[in-house]
Amino acid sequence: MIAAASAAAARTVLGLAPVAASGSATDLTTGTLPDARLRAGLQSIAVTVTDLNTLTQTGVYKAAASATGSAGNSGTYLHLQFDASYAVQVFYHVSSTLCLTRIIAAGVPGSWEAVYNTAAFLNPVYAQVAGPTADKGQALGTAARRYSDVRASAVTVGGDAETSSVVLINGAAASNKLFRFRSANVDRWALLSGATTDNFVLNRYNDSGVFVDTPMTVDRTNGVLSLLAPLKNPSFTVATLPAASAFAQCQAYVSNGTGNKRLAVSDGTNWRFPDGAIVS
Repeated sequence: MIAAASAAAARTVLGLAPVAASGSATDLTTGTLPDARLRAGLQSIAVTVTDLNTLTQTGVYKAAASATGSAGNSGTYLHLQFDASYAVQVFYHVSSTLCLTRIIAAGVPGSWEAVYNTAAFLNPVYAQVAGPTADKGQALGTAARRYSDVRASAVTVGGDAETSSVVLINGAAASNKLFRFRSANVDRWALLSGATTDNFVLNRYNDSGVFVDTPMTVDRTNGVLSLLAPLKNPSFTVATLPAASAFAQCQAYVSNGTGNKRLAVSDGTNWRFPDGAIVS
């Protein structure tokens, strides 16, 4: 087949000159087989094929977008032959990170599916994962530290049939547990459980994202609500006050009360001024 005059000459033709010289198989470690002596798929430069559906040997190939069974772009294909009927193919685009894969099952090629391997592909993708009916007890990260930067226009917890949807914010003792609200990535508000007391507080920030003050605090030990600024009641006239029955124990500011009386409280039947007189 090689048309060499001797076994040594044949080894030389095959690129195994060291073996030809010494006659020792150990010298194979220093020899290099030229591409011409290797079958398609194993050569140093991928061999061009025109039909991806008929590959049967494991190897690396390249094909144009017009090739039969291509992934729709020109690029390199890794073909992994499992047995006579089953194989896996992976496509790598010639000039980007685009990657697709498919399975050939019982000799029938499947459809190409994208492999989302970079942020450029993951960012625009919305994934809906159909979870199991039973809780598998799986978690992202470890109990000691879990971190995930989730960026989405909407995040929904639970579903229409869910009976107990929970958002849990956990942290070490004496640490802040909080929600931050930002505008153009600049802090505006923070709703948190305070580090030292675990009181529930609302913090506000200026246009530069610098902390200003705490307009509201709820004491965890006694439930008392404290406000930094005076509470502003809704304003009505005597004629526009809503039905007292709908706002029992609520307060309102009356702009034209008799005798310059302004604060009104509903007893569930009537709106009354602090002296007990019915608002008029």
